[in-house]
Amino acid sequence: MFNPINLDPPIDSNFPASMHSFLIESHGVKLNSLIYLAAGAGKHPTVILLPGFPGNERNLDIAQAIRRAGWHVVYFNYRGSWGNEGNYTQQNLVEDTVAVFEFLHAQADEYRIDSQKIALIGHSMGGATALAAAIEEPAIQYIASLAGVNWDAWAMLKENAPTAFEELASLLDEGSAPLTGFDGKAFLTEASQNRERYDLQPNAKKLAKRQILLVGGLRDLIIPLDEHHYPLLEALQAENAAHLTHQILDDDHVFSNYRIALTELILSWLGKINR
Repeated sequence: MFNPINLDPPIDSNFPASMHSFLIESHGVKLNSLIYLAAGAGKHPTVILLPGFPGNERNLDIAQAIRRAGWHVVYFNYRGSWGNEGNYTQQNLVEDTVAVFEFLHAQADEYRIDSQKIALIGHSMGGATALAAAIEEPAIQYIASLAGVNWDAWAMLKENAPTAFEELASLLDEGSAPLTGFDGKAFLTEASQNRERYDLQPNAKKLAKRQILLVGGLRDLIIPLDEHHYPLLEALQAENAAHLTHQILDDDHVFSNYRIALTELILSWLGKINR
């Protein structure tokens, strides 16, 4: 049996695997983007891969395995990140993700995309963004959050733990070198202002019928399970989410030691979508 984890598929001379770069417009700004096209004729399911903050870990090793499994993979940089114009804000993260999702629907024929099977897979900040985008856009049916941020935990800091608010804002500022227009305090304040709109706890009912994968890291010191993973899990379980998969890996925030296990978990989840 073909295993996309460690085997290359046969080359399709007519429709070989390839990579293309393009610009996707979001609210007047062009986002640097690329697509890994899977081999083979016909339309393919597609993953949108969302990076964390500030975008150092891109999980492109997983992207290649996903492509070998027959999926296209799209990667893009948000506004205000890695040379893109605009500012890196919570609202822009969500809007950009929805814009990319809509672009893929509009260009489905050109890129041989099965527009009914477009999944979001986000890591860390990207996990929070994937869930928030799905709250905003009902057409997003498949969402995976890997060591995902629980924005609600951050939103409560300013009111309930001002010292922790200041410390987290400083940490975010320290890591924001690749970003434009970013301010840690402003970002956390925005998260507080957008609780009703983006946070999973008050919006879990909207996602209860979607297919969702939550993966946490037992050794994650950056996004601790008790503050981030478990509240998201419990909010979905409270709404009797019927298509929820969750897993804890004995690893750190970026899953440094379990790349193969993480990839296998993601491919298994995607396989359920593509049946």
